[in-house]
Amino acid sequence: MRFVTIILFLLSATTKHAHSVEHRFADDTSKHSVNKRNLPDFEEFRKKHKPYFDDCAFTNKYSIKQRLTRYPFSKAVKIIAVSYPTNYPKADIELDDPNHINDSLLKMRIDTLSKEGLHVKNGDLNYSSIREIKILNKTQINKLTDIIYNTDYKVKVFNVTERGMCFDPRNALVFFDKDGKVFDYLEICFECLNAESKSDKITVGTLCTQKYEILRKYLISLGIKYGTVNKN
Repeated sequence: MRFVTIILFLLSATTKHAHSVEHRFADDTSKHSVNKRNLPDFEEFRKKHKPYFDDCAFTNKYSIKQRLTRYPFSKAVKIIAVSYPTNYPKADIELDDPNHINDSLLKMRIDTLSKEGLHVKNGDLNYSSIREIKILNKTQINKLTDIIYNTDYKVKVFNVTERGMCFDPRNALVFFDKDGKVFDYLEICFECLNAESKSDKITVGTLCTQKYEILRKYLISLGIKYGTVNKN
């Protein structure tokens, strides 16, 4: 009889514990589960899984000499960091077909050509759209290569990288050859966490979660504020 009583007591305790766990789980889910659109709250998810969103680490994988032998640094005689107003929204028009362009659209395209965006033609940079410019010295170039090539995952297991579908760049790294011509550039959009190069040969390197934040702080250290600190 005592044995039966013990079994019934254990079953009762297990059932109560299960209900308690289920209740706590339901409460926890109600706090963090959905927003107004019934989608997961990404910031809450990030806080609860911080290790997955803190996966960047500096390494010594490549020496300064090795980093500088890589394109575009191997070819660059001068590197500048610049900021400029984004040229979004872009007019969806073709200048070579005037029959399909009204005067207002054509005027808008011409007026904004040198006021917004990054413009390079025949290796010449149009400086009229540039808001800020900084010529990189050797120490700053070495730091840049360190960010690109030696900033990698701490542990590559489950890594999450945020990226937007948009691309409205306000910053760029511009590379000049020995003749003073722009041979390549890397445009960066910190708002969208995207980057594109003229040749598609330059990237920001391994996309560990904080890579764009590290690069943003690097440009701020150079004195580039537009696009990194403010957008106006």
